[in-house]
Amino acid sequence: QYQKNSPTMSILQGAPTPSPTPDTEKKHKIMKEDGRFASAIPKTAPQENSQTSPTPSPFSLHEMIIAMQKQIDSMSQRLSLLSTLQEKCHNLELKCQQLEEALVKTNEEFYEEHQKLYDKTRDTFLRHQCLIHCSKWEFSAPEIDSSYWEARGMSHDEILGAESLLENFPQMAQEMRRGVGEDVEIFLHFDDGSPAFGEMFPHDDTLIPHWEEFADALEKYKVPPRWFEDGYSSLKIINVEMPEEVINLLDAATGWRNLGFETLHFGNNNFGRRGLEWALKLLQGNNSALDEFILSRNSITDEDMDFVEQLCDAVKHHGSLTLLAIGECMTPESSNEENRLNVMRTILERCSGRLKTFDFTGNHVATHGDPFLYDFLRSNPELESLRLRDNYLNDDDAVHVANALRHNTNLQYLALSGNNFTERGIAALETALFDQTSLNSAADSNHRCIIHLGDYDIENDVNGNYIGDATENRKRKIYKILSRQCRDGSNLMHLDEENIVPEIMPNVLGMIASLESLREYQEVQLDGELVEPIALVYEIMRGWKMPMLYCFRK
Repeated sequence: QYQKNSPTMSILQGAPTPSPTPDTEKKHKIMKEDGRFASAIPKTAPQENSQTSPTPSPFSLHEMIIAMQKQIDSMSQRLSLLSTLQEKCHNLELKCQQLEEALVKTNEEFYEEHQKLYDKTRDTFLRHQCLIHCSKWEFSAPEIDSSYWEARGMSHDEILGAESLLENFPQMAQEMRRGVGEDVEIFLHFDDGSPAFGEMFPHDDTLIPHWEEFADALEKYKVPPRWFEDGYSSLKIINVEMPEEVINLLDAATGWRNLGFETLHFGNNNFGRRGLEWALKLLQGNNSALDEFILSRNSITDEDMDFVEQLCDAVKHHGSLTLLAIGECMTPESSNEENRLNVMRTILERCSGRLKTFDFTGNHVATHGDPFLYDFLRSNPELESLRLRDNYLNDDDAVHVANALRHNTNLQYLALSGNNFTERGIAALETALFDQTSLNSAADSNHRCIIHLGDYDIENDVNGNYIGDATENRKRKIYKILSRQCRDGSNLMHLDEENIVPEIMPNVLGMIASLESLREYQEVQLDGELVEPIALVYEIMRGWKMPMLYCFRK
């Protein structure tokens, strides 16, 4: 609102305006010099005194509006220019940030490449030094004639196995000293030609010089170069007896050093508690590359339960281990039933977060109704492979496992051959993988795990899962049930009985239509049990809740 005596109100009312004051003239002069509104400012004659009559206003209201509009336009242009400059500054900041990130990434990549080159140069230098040092090396252990073994009552096949073992000693020692390629497999193995694992080669004092050469080479062994993507290194000593004297030689050579082995396998060595301690020491020392740790047919007794605790601690805090195998290490002669079950329970409960594969084959484990396996598998641990062959599991255990598998989505392989299962236990396991009672029960089955039962494998097309995508296994089972019901014309009845909602049927029909290649692939195995997908679509679209089904078309 305007005051009555304001100049603007006077102009609006047509009243004469007072003569310009010195301040007004000064403002006009500044505006004129600045070039703004020059045309809008009329020239007036100077006033002789303040008592003269009022003169007309220097500019009209229209001129003021035009001047203000020009000023607003000028300010808008400046604001637009300022906004553009701000946007350019923001873009420059983003580019600077991107350049900084790229520089950091480049520096990191350069450092990694530099580190790889340094490691490669260092390993090459060490290997070169090793070659120079070992250029005049010769295996000093004396040869042992076959007549020596004949005098000890060995058969012809056993003598051949002994000669092959003795040839391995210098070969492995040379490989450890000089290094051959990216694969380093230290493998001492006795094979007497017998089936399965073979018998253990007994220790003889004439082998001590051979073990000394082997230990000396192991002490000089260097971690193999890691620039080979497919490089592999392992230490395996199988079917060769290793008394405490030999263990002490090898322990002094390895110590707590990280030897870079990816697999450690000690089988049928009869090395007792001292050997268990040395193997555990190797497991703890090789904490960066070791992937598999295998003990087989090396006795774990009731007095070694503290070793099991130490083993669990080592596995739980290991940096790279994924497979642990304790095979045929616990027998009724060396351990009681409770301890055998407790060892399996302890390892699974404490190490399942670290391991992907656990093998407890041939340890004579009986649960006697203990639901431990059910509780463990139902918790859906990260374990992907569980091997419990040749134990004393029975039908009750099979039922527990079957019920647990309905809640387990991580386990991919379960080996249960050689246990005490009857048709009841096998049927329970089969139903867990494919419950053919209804579409809902089939969909709720386990679609990931493959169960191995020796001669009866639940991994075929009819009763189980394929290795691969669980979604495909689920589709295949639903397809089979719909095909079976289509042959007797009962799909519509079953859909009503199971309260299948029409909303999901377009997806089901679309899934069926996409399985033509699957039907052709399986037709030979199933003797044409699966019907054509178009037959299923026709049966359902012809008579099942057609008006409602049509509402959900896409």
